[in-house]
Amino acid sequence: MLLAIIKIMHSKWTLSEDAVINEFYPKINATEVAKYLPNRTNKAIRARAVLLGINKHPELCGRKLWTKEEDQIIIDNYQNEGSDKLAKRILGRTNDSIRARIQFLGLKSNRPKVGVRQYTLNETFFSITNQVNSYVAGFLSGDCLIRTGYSARRGNVNQVALKLSLKDEVHLQKIKDIVGYSGPLKYEKNEGHPSCKLTICSKQLVDDLDKNFGVVEWKPYRRPPDNLSPKLYFYFLMGLIDADGSIIITYHRYISKVTGKEAYYARFRIGISSSGYKILHWVRNFLNANFEYRKGKQNVYRTVSKAKVFSIHNIRAAIVFNYLYNIDCPWRLDRKWENPEVLSLIQNYKVKYSQYFIKPLDISQNSTIIV
Repeated sequence: MLLAIIKIMHSKWTLSEDAVINEFYPKINATEVAKYLPNRTNKAIRARAVLLGINKHPELCGRKLWTKEEDQIIIDNYQNEGSDKLAKRILGRTNDSIRARIQFLGLKSNRPKVGVRQYTLNETFFSITNQVNSYVAGFLSGDCLIRTGYSARRGNVNQVALKLSLKDEVHLQKIKDIVGYSGPLKYEKNEGHPSCKLTICSKQLVDDLDKNFGVVEWKPYRRPPDNLSPKLYFYFLMGLIDADGSIIITYHRYISKVTGKEAYYARFRIGISSSGYKILHWVRNFLNANFEYRKGKQNVYRTVSKAKVFSIHNIRAAIVFNYLYNIDCPWRLDRKWENPEVLSLIQNYKVKYSQYFIKPLDISQNSTIIV
C-alpha cells in the first residue's frame, strides 16, 4: 500500500491533469482544484501551475488591478517622492506594491546612489590649518557627533553631525557656508525644544579632523591639536567656548558693612565643559602659560550632568575675554561675544585694573605664543 502511495506522489503529470489546472486554477484556489485531482496535493498543484505559467486572476486573489490613473501618479512623482509618500497619494496601495509596480513599469530613479555625493562640499577644508578651520574645528570638538564604521544599508559611514538650538540657526548656516556645503539644514522639535541640524558625510573631512585637530568619534578621547601654529590656538579656543562654553554674569547678594544695607555684586565667569579631561587640561595650561595674572589652580574642575567643567572668574576671566574679543574672528557666535551687559562689565574692569589688560597680538606678525 505504501509503495502505491509513493508511486502516485511521484507519478508524471498527464495531459488531462494539466487541462484541469488550466481550466480551473485561474478561477478557484488550489484546494478546490484538488477535488478534481485526488492524487495531487495543494502544493503540487500550485507548483505545476507556476511551471505551466498559469496565474490567478488578480481580482479573484483579492488584488485590485492597477489603473491608468494610478500608474500616471507614479510616473509623475516617483523621482521626487519615495514609496511611502506615494502610498499616501494612492489609497489602498502599500509601499511594497508601489515599489513592485515601479519595477514592473521599468522606471529608473535619477537620484544619486549610496556613496555618490548629492551636494557640493569642500572636502579639503580641514587639510591645511588656518584661522577659519581652526575656529570651526574647535567648535566641532566641543559640540559635534562623528560616526564611523560600516552600515549594511549605507556601506562605509563617515559622518559629521552638528545640532544646535533653533536660536543659533544663523550660526549653523554660517558654518555650513564656510565649509562649502550646499545641502539643507534639517529641523527637529524634541520635547518642545526646536533645533536645527547639519549632517555632512565625508571620509576625508573625518580623517583631517582627527589628524590635524584631534577631533575623534568618542568625545572623552578628543584631544587638543598638537600641530597648529601658535597663533591658531586662540581661534581653536574661541570655537570651544562658542560650542560648549559659557560667558555669564551672576549677581550675588551681600550686606554692606558700611551702610548695613543689602547690596549686590557682579561675578563674571567663563566656563568650558567637556566629557573628557584632555581638552580641559589643555585649556588650563594654555591660559596659565599665556595670561600671567592669577594663574588657575591645579584642580579647578567640577562635574555638571556627568560633564567636567573648567572655569575662570572675575578679573582673570575679563582679561581673557578682552584679549579674545579683540582678535579678528567674524565667525564667532555673536550671542555670547556681543552681549551689552558683558561688554559694559569688561569696560569697568579695564578702568579699575588697566595695568593687567594686554593688547592682542597682531596675527600677521610672527609673535611667540606659549602653548
